[in-house]
Amino acid sequence: MHESWLGYPFGVADLNLDSLTIVPHCPDTHYDAYAEVANLSQTHTLAHILAETLAKPRYGLKQVKRILVLNDNSFSEDLFQLVYRSTVYRLWKRGDSGMRFYEYEGGKGFEVVLEGLDGRRLRTIDEEIKRLIKTPD
Repeated sequence: MHESWLGYPFGVADLNLDSLTIVPHCPDTHYDAYAEVANLSQTHTLAHILAETLAKPRYGLKQVKRILVLNDNSFSEDLFQLVYRSTVYRLWKRGDSGMRFYEYEGGKGFEVVLEGLDGRRLRTIDEEIKRLIKTPD
């Protein structure tokens, strides 16, 4: 997103957002002979785009404190969990440790909180990696 928008959300340099909601839409491919390949390719691409957008430096997202990514039900629960897991892993691998994570149940979406907490128990990137790969503390 930051590459196609010249480093700014939607290409607007003075956009001042506290929260950004992204609702990616998965094209309908379940009738296609290559549906599985297309779906996996789309989840890989989305995870890459999200990780790059959230990565340090956050380019034009400097004011954004929270990013909410919602599933519009065009992704299956399993595919959307793959997007989430891949995004978290990519950020962890890059060393972006200041973020907090909250995954909604049932593949409905997830939040990445970049600044501030609102009383919910949000997980650090290390805690989330441990939870995702189910390692003991």
